[in-house]
Amino acid sequence: MAPHNAAPWHPFNRLFYRVCLHGAMMRAVTSFIKQHTLPLIACIAAAISALFIPPSTAYLDYFDFKTLGCLFCISATVNALVSTGLFSQLAQKIVRTLKTQRTCVITMVLITLIGAMFITNDMALLTFLPLSYLVLRGIVDDRKLLAWCFILQNAAAVLGGMILPFGNPHNLYLYSLFDIPTGTFILTMLPTFITAVILIGACCLLVKPIPLAPADTTSEDVEHTNEDRIPRKIQVGLYCILFALTLCAILRAIPYLAVLVIVVVCLLIVNPRILIRVDYGLLITFAAFFVFAGNLSSIPQVKEFLMSLLESNALITIVGTCQIISNLPTTLLYAPFTTDWATLLVATDIAGMGTPIASLASLITIKSFMNYRRDDAGLFMRLFLAVGFGFLIILCIVAAVFL
Repeated sequence: MAPHNAAPWHPFNRLFYRVCLHGAMMRAVTSFIKQHTLPLIACIAAAISALFIPPSTAYLDYFDFKTLGCLFCISATVNALVSTGLFSQLAQKIVRTLKTQRTCVITMVLITLIGAMFITNDMALLTFLPLSYLVLRGIVDDRKLLAWCFILQNAAAVLGGMILPFGNPHNLYLYSLFDIPTGTFILTMLPTFITAVILIGACCLLVKPIPLAPADTTSEDVEHTNEDRIPRKIQVGLYCILFALTLCAILRAIPYLAVLVIVVVCLLIVNPRILIRVDYGLLITFAAFFVFAGNLSSIPQVKEFLMSLLESNALITIVGTCQIISNLPTTLLYAPFTTDWATLLVATDIAGMGTPIASLASLITIKSFMNYRRDDAGLFMRLFLAVGFGFLIILCIVAAVFL
């Protein structure tokens, strides 16, 4: 019973409370959808396809468990290394030696490109974009420079990861699905990779060599784990070993199941929080699209339609689809319907450029820039689209020549 002096629960107050509660719930739902758009779309697509091909034990044949296991290990070990601040601290030491805006941009873009090759493109951007902002924020006339640096870092991340099987998630899937020899994989990607590096380097040289004012490069976003029982240096060494084992599993030198068990057990002992930060959204996306693509391949009419699209002009078809639904879903969609893995591989990698949704990495870049410079959104998007489609056209021509 309410106290005697309590205000009566007026119907208007009750309505106001319900409206506020409903608004808070709607904002929470909207935020969840924005953060997990692709996994949700993948699950919806899988559910719709299941209406035509009812679930059965045959679904187990759809999954590439090695790809899922290796993706888990990459995400876990890279997050572990990032949590120590290793990459950011190394980058800071390099940046502090720079003298001009041009060398600064070149260095940040190069670090991002190398990072994309080994720690995946999204982790490279999440790690090094904040550092670029910290370095460039002290420059008086940085309105265009920051946008230019972010856009070139995005290109370096999207295109830098193409040269190795583990640089992009869909690369790993195709590498495993078609059992591509490592040397053949690299040679196939080499012409477009070299072209991309030349294009990125040329754009970096457009930055004027103006002296760079001293900037505060203290990394505000680096998480240190010194409060853990195990010293940081030992953690870094252990995580490097786990990452090396993961690469060996990807390159088929070690059974991936053994590495998966080792990674999980070691992280449970050293830092269980890392397992929470694994990109489970990516794993769910892969699993759901495995079901979706598997069910489509069981429908003759759909299979014939997709195969006819690829037969007409595979390169243009794949690149065009990537601009609409992103390169990861496009890879999983077309992979079961083609044996031309080279075209599928090259097309999905270069098609990460173009529209903002062509690659998940691009969405990370755009979101990061808006957090720092929302007022310059128009300038950023104009430059982003110009660079993206300019690169895409040139890379498509090179791919058409060499494929």
